[in-house]
Amino acid sequence: MTGISTGRLGRRWIAPALAASAIALLAACGGSSKPAYCADRTELKESVKELPGLVTSADLSGLLAQAEKVEVTAGTVVESAEQDFPSETKAIGSSVVRLVDGVQALPPEPTSTQFAKVGIEAATVVAAVRNFSKATDSECG
Repeated sequence: MTGISTGRLGRRWIAPALAASAIALLAACGGSSKPAYCADRTELKESVKELPGLVTSADLSGLLAQAEKVEVTAGTVVESAEQDFPSETKAIGSSVVRLVDGVQALPPEPTSTQFAKVGIEAATVVAAVRNFSKATDSECG
């Protein structure tokens, strides 16, 4: 009889021990996971880095391609973070639209003044992304 009660006692502790282990494991995994917009933020920051150099070098085709890449990555960030950071994502979205429109409106051989106007739009995008990054630092690290 002693063997039976020891077996039952052992089984009684197995389930709670397994449950506690599972909870601890999930808590550890959940604690280190970051919102989806953190990875999106990293991609956007990388795509925005190219803008100032392209404006300065007056590389129209490169600037157009990069502006379109920024538009795609910004759209992903806005979609994934707009509920948590509505004002920051709105600033990103509107600044990117102005940038893309400005780049697309440039003539085939733009003047330095025309590039300067696009440069201002690019700087606005960079600032909006920087503000979003600062706002999300606590979540994304």
